[in-house]
Amino acid sequence: MDTMVSSRPARELASASPSQPAALWNVCPRALRHRPKTAIACIRAGALLAYGQTGSGKTFTLGEPANIGTPSEGITARMLRQLYEEVVSVKDEFEYTLRAEYLQVYLEKIYDLLSESKEPPALAIREDKVRGVYAQGATSVEVKDLESALDVVQRGAGRLR
Repeated sequence: MDTMVSSRPARELASASPSQPAALWNVCPRALRHRPKTAIACIRAGALLAYGQTGSGKTFTLGEPANIGTPSEGITARMLRQLYEEVVSVKDEFEYTLRAEYLQVYLEKIYDLLSESKEPPALAIREDKVRGVYAQGATSVEVKDLESALDVVQRGAGRLR
């Protein structure tokens, strides 16, 4: 069965090249760009996920730490920059706490890349009515500003397998 891509954002996303993180970024975060107050008020949890075979461009698309602040920066840094711009614009209207986790699925195991242990531990996925789906035991770090969020990205990226 063929799937037809009917909406304009979906067509743009389908035609965006993985070698152009900026092209993907222009399509993906429309909720934050067009309804920032609503998006921020409703966010409980969000995730960036890259899936594909070795060499397909997952790391490049999400972003390599060395490319932060350059035209080749990935969608992770772009998303964080946009998120913090929007949070600052509504900070008098909302009370918020932003936390980050950095996990990697590798060879069917889930690793905590922010763990203080020498070797990132494998984690179990759990689900409950309050938290939803989560990685049990994952290190969660409060990120008060863009700089601390980008630091978490760099720290986790340094432990990717």
